Formats: sequence, structure tokens, C-alpha cells
Amino acid sequence: MDGGPARRQRTRVPVTVHRGRSGRAVPRVLRPRYPMTGLTVQDGDRFLLVCVDRTGAERLVGLWALAARSPRSIVHLPVRSAPVPDASWGPAWDTLDLLLVHHSLRFPASAWKDLRAGLDTGRPHTAVLPADTLPEWEGGHADRSRYREYRDHLRCAVTARTLVLTGSPTGFAVTGSELRHCLLDTTAGTADPGGAGDLRTGFRLPSRGRGGVETEVDFLYLGAR
Repeated sequence: MDGGPARRQRTRVPVTVHRGRSGRAVPRVLRPRYPMTGLTVQDGDRFLLVCVDRTGAERLVGLWALAARSPRSIVHLPVRSAPVPDASWGPAWDTLDLLLVHHSLRFPASAWKDLRAGLDTGRPHTAVLPADTLPEWEGGHADRSRYREYRDHLRCAVTARTLVLTGSPTGFAVTGSELRHCLLDTTAGTADPGGAGDLRTGFRLPSRGRGGVETEVDFLYLGAR
């Protein structure tokens, strides 16, 4: 490798924009316009596993960046019905959707099931994200996040077969940067960077509704498929 990422380009993220049919003031929901492939989220109770291949990693990072840039929207990845990759762990675990929510929306995870049921069919939209939407990775996020004064944790909850991650714009931007570095930059140009099932990165997140303990969310890169 040349020791650094390629020059960043603007990212185009095709989505559908959904609003609630009830007429109440509810956040709009952004979903990927095309079916998600190469990505599953699995629930191991106190251990959550996100498995991605190259395509899944690219789409995950793009939608994560969209979430960092869209504080008035919820980003929903409907992947709970996706097939579980052979190389992943816990084949008997439940599979989940993924929801990225800004804490400024004050949207409780428990409200997701009703909002999901009341969404309209959506309209197509293509978001164009600046090249600097995610900062360049500087390392050390896991170390910084252990400090008491650190205020940009993501928090997680599981409800209605959905992993809900809630945080600040900085929290999504910093974790998105780490995901891009670990799942894309370090695997560029390689079909199998360290063996299929090579664990690349993970976060320990404060959780709600899961015994009040930290929940580990790990991201597993399964190689180019």
C-alpha cells in the first residue's frame, strides 16, 4: 500500500425519502433506493455483529456519511431479511435492520415500530455528499471514547428487530471515518485482506434497554464477494 488513502471524491447516495402518513410532525426517513446486499446485522444479545463484503462496506459507509450530514433525518437500512453470510458468526442469531438517528431529534427507539408502519412509499432522491463529509481517520477513537469528558458516544438499543444507533453529528462522522478506514481504505485492491472473517473494527456502546451495560458492536469484513 502507498501509506495513505486515495484523494477523496464527492459521494452520490441514491435513496428514497419517506414521510409519515399520519400528518404528525415526525422525522423523515431515508432508505437506500436499491436492495441492500453484502450486509447483515446479527444480534447475539450483548454482542452485535455487522458483516459486510466489499459492496456492503461501500454502501454502509456511504449511508453512514449521509447520516452524519443529515441531522434532521433518520437513515434506515432494511437488511433484517438479508441472507446471513456463511463466514459470519452465530447462524442462529436474530437478524436486524439498522437505524441511524441524531440525538437532537429526541426520537425514542421505542417509537420506531409505529413510525415504520406509517411511512409512505417514498420518493427518489440522490444525495451528493462533499468529499470531506467524513474526516480523515487519525486513530485513537476507542482510546478517546473511554475518557469521562468524551461526549460523542453513539448509544444503541434494539427494538422491533432493529439496531438503533443514536448520536451526535460528530459521533457519526468520527465512527464513519473509522469504518471507512478499516473496511475500505485498508482493504482496497485486495480480494481477501486478512482471511475471510477478518475482524476489522468494533465499538463498545452504552446501551438502553439491554440491562444498562455496554454493548459491543463489531464489524466483520468478509472480503470481496
